[in-house]
Parts: sequence; C-alpha cells; structure tokens
Amino acid sequence: MVSTDSSYKIGKTKASLQLTQQNTGLFSGYFSNDYDKPEKSKAIYTGYANISSITQLKSFKREKRINIDQFNCFMLKIRGDGRTYMLILHTPQRYTMTYTYMHMYPLYTRGGPYWQYVKIPFSKFFHVTHGRVSDKQYRFEGLDVKSIGITCMDGNEGPFSLEIDHIGVVKDNECTEDFAYEVYKIPKYISNT
Repeated sequence: MVSTDSSYKIGKTKASLQLTQQNTGLFSGYFSNDYDKPEKSKAIYTGYANISSITQLKSFKREKRINIDQFNCFMLKIRGDGRTYMLILHTPQRYTMTYTYMHMYPLYTRGGPYWQYVKIPFSKFFHVTHGRVSDKQYRFEGLDVKSIGITCMDGNEGPFSLEIDHIGVVKDNECTEDFAYEVYKIPKYISNT
C-alpha cells in the first residue's frame, strides 16, 4: 500500500510502487515539502512517502499479526538513490492507545547502479510514538508486528527511487546484542512512552 502526504490532501508528494521487468519492486516518486493548506498545524505532517504491507485479516475482521520472534535480523537487498529511508515496523499492542507504536531504523542507501545488502539486527530498532522517538525505549521482540513499511521523509525535495529485490528475516548466531540503546527509568506521567 502506498501513501503520501498528498493522499490526505495536505502536501504535494507523489509516489508509486511498481513491479519492474526483473521482478523487483520500484518505490519512486517526487518528494515535496510544500503543503496545500496554509494552517500551521497541517504543515508538520507534510513531506513523506510510505509503502507498507497490508494487514491480513482473520475471521471476524481480527488482525493477523506477523510473528518473527525465532529470528534476530532483517536482511534486505536494495538499490537506492543516496537518500536515507526508514524501515518501519508497526507494533501496536492490543489496546487502542498503543495504535501508533512503531519501531524504526534508518536505511542509508549509497546510490549508483550496484545492489546493496543490508542486515539490521532487531536490537538496533528504536521505539517511536506518533512519529517521534520515545523517551522510554524498549527492545523490539518480533512477536506482534502488524505491518512492515519503508518511508522516505528525509526533507530533501526532489525525485526519489528505491528498488527492492527482497526483504527477509534471518537467524544470525553472531548477533548477541540484547539492546543497542541506553534505557532510563522515567517517572510516570513525565514523558511520552
């Protein structure tokens, strides 16, 4: 599923996801920081393009979650344009107030004609709420992923292009790190969690 700020009639970013002749996915378009509505509150939501997997449904419209807890790394084969993208894992719990919980990690692309292999340990993903890095961090477990996506939101206006050959998960016995970030005990009701 492709979404941009222009999908919500706020900005002017255009994006598409197409299948190439080599059976790879091409996520491309034009990134714009302009916005249609002059209200200041709407301007903070402009300047992004996103692709994400569609959430599968079970009977009675229950969401089918992706369980990848037996693995510990993501493996991607991509060919980018030199921009920074974000790999996003939508990880809400069963409660409504956690619907915007995500785990993210930046994808740095080199640009040029060569394929790039990227391995990202689960321990490197950081927790995000409403698109902002949370003060209270916790490790991504891989038990309850609603969807997986890639977002372009680097703020650089102009065309973008990311070709994706595959996204997968692997079990790497060499990755023994539990969590890559410092964890602080935050008093209740002080910060976003």
